[in-house]
Amino acid sequence: MNKKLTQNLIIATVFLLIDIAAIVSWVFYVDPDSSVTIYLIAAVPVVVFLNLAIGGIAYLFRKNFLKYFVINAAASSLILVIAFIAYIGKDQSRYYECWEFKLDGQKYSVSYEPTSKLGGYSVLKHHYNSSGGQWYRDGEVRVQNDTISFDSRDSTDEQRFFIHKDYLYNFRGVEKIRVKKVH
Repeated sequence: MNKKLTQNLIIATVFLLIDIAAIVSWVFYVDPDSSVTIYLIAAVPVVVFLNLAIGGIAYLFRKNFLKYFVINAAASSLILVIAFIAYIGKDQSRYYECWEFKLDGQKYSVSYEPTSKLGGYSVLKHHYNSSGGQWYRDGEVRVQNDTISFDSRDSTDEQRFFIHKDYLYNFRGVEKIRVKKVH
């Protein structure tokens, strides 16, 4: 490999590693959740602008550095989006507990946020199937030892069901359903 190419690769790698460290540190500092993904619309142009601005300043001192910052502007935007989305995915599994099960050929999930300051929250979803439709329920959650109880808030169809040792009890008139913990 020629000396100039080796030098260019080393410089580009150093700039890329600095960007990765800065972006990942910033994402951990911001601690984003799925409700702020719109933030990427503003953050990506800021990252591009900062790289180009630093490249412009570097151009005044070393003209050959500008090309690295232009390449880095595109790469760092991609790194930002990947880091942001990866953190949000990790964030979901860190803050929520979720189980899935099937009943009458339909897939359901039950999830709640154990760290909620509101005393817990549950969601029950009927996943879309070929005929469409969705069933949704929310309510209060109580945790006692290894049992998690869900009490519906819907006054028209009050329901109480609970999960104990990989089984869901008293859901829609079914005594016992095996559930799989997703996270």
